[in-house]
Amino acid sequence: MTRKTKLVIFSMMILLMISVSATAGLVPDTGQTICYDDTGNIIDPCPQPREAFYGQDANYTINPPSYTKLDADGNELADTAASWTMVRDNITGLIWEVKTDDNSVHDKDNKYTWYDSNPDTKWGDAGTPGDGTDTEDFINELNSSNYGGHSDWRLPTREELRSIINYGTYDPVIDTDYFPNTVSCWYWLSGTDAGSCEFPMIMSFYYDGFVDNVGKSNSYYARAVRAGQSGSLDYSVILISPGSVDFGSVDVGAVSQTKTFTITNTGTADLVIGTISISGGDSSEFGIESDECTGQTIVPSGTCVVKVVFSPLTSQTGATFAISGAGVTHYKYKLDDGSYSEEISVAASINLSGLTQGSHTLNVIGKDAAGSRQTAPQALHGLWTQPNPWLRVSQTTLSQSRAGAGPGMPQMQVL
Repeated sequence: MTRKTKLVIFSMMILLMISVSATAGLVPDTGQTICYDDTGNIIDPCPQPREAFYGQDANYTINPPSYTKLDADGNELADTAASWTMVRDNITGLIWEVKTDDNSVHDKDNKYTWYDSNPDTKWGDAGTPGDGTDTEDFINELNSSNYGGHSDWRLPTREELRSIINYGTYDPVIDTDYFPNTVSCWYWLSGTDAGSCEFPMIMSFYYDGFVDNVGKSNSYYARAVRAGQSGSLDYSVILISPGSVDFGSVDVGAVSQTKTFTITNTGTADLVIGTISISGGDSSEFGIESDECTGQTIVPSGTCVVKVVFSPLTSQTGATFAISGAGVTHYKYKLDDGSYSEEISVAASINLSGLTQGSHTLNVIGKDAAGSRQTAPQALHGLWTQPNPWLRVSQTTLSQSRAGAGPGMPQMQVL
């Protein structure tokens, strides 16, 4: 009987109905730690109760700033990590883009005109479009690439961007231990001036987070944010774990072992879940065995569980591989008894199609930056899931349209 293997990456499309309580959300402390007198002289130490000038900002620390570094998949990293992709604000629950210095879409030097073609959010005229150089292009590029595993990135509101300003420093007014490559200049906000919708707002990161309004044709910097409902600092932030599961080899028509997914509300507001469903490529082959989440309200730090099974209907004829390994820069491959390909960068995947039923062997030879090659090819047999200590298959999906977490992949929807 034909067997079929599924390594399913559940790209979670989160459509949330957020229940925000009447209690005010948490707002991070300003970071101001220095006290002053009425002429601007520093008072050290800060005055105590009943002393002159007591009661200023630096006398109080409420909700001290707290951040967590995240990798490209949203996994938490140690504070000592030298490289990270995003930052989670543990007070507000917001997740922020981290700027780079690598000429990518995240590069610190990228500037944009303000543009929003959405009639529901553009606040007056749409602004000044560009060719990859306006704010809508910037946000669309992040969302289309599923940056950080999510597609709900946007420009921040005034209060959201202000929440990461650290008034205890300047040039720039931000904690550069978590937000490196921040330019001490103006950053775009999502909204426009209350007095005139023709003028969007900008915030300075040089000295004190000053807010101004300007014409939409001006070019300024932008930092993206995600999670929650724009305009509030009280958020439901959803975490679904694990992010991917391997259902193994299953006979066509049979049912796999049950896989369990835990949904956690890591935000600061209640999470109201409408329904749980699975959509996308081959979604008919997956079933929800049990659902403890639909219709439930998940409190902050609360969890619920969804159990999923896989029952293959047809055999696969394609495969996609992403090849990587310590120090590996290029590779070449051959399928079964065919000829080896030309050398290929590890940035490019192997896409196979039209495979006949039965066993196949894909031979891969890796090369490092010094030009050294493996002495023998790594044979990836059958459905190609065996690990290799030197060269590894970091991502395997079983149809040509299912690379990564793209539109062909089954997706779990939380409504």
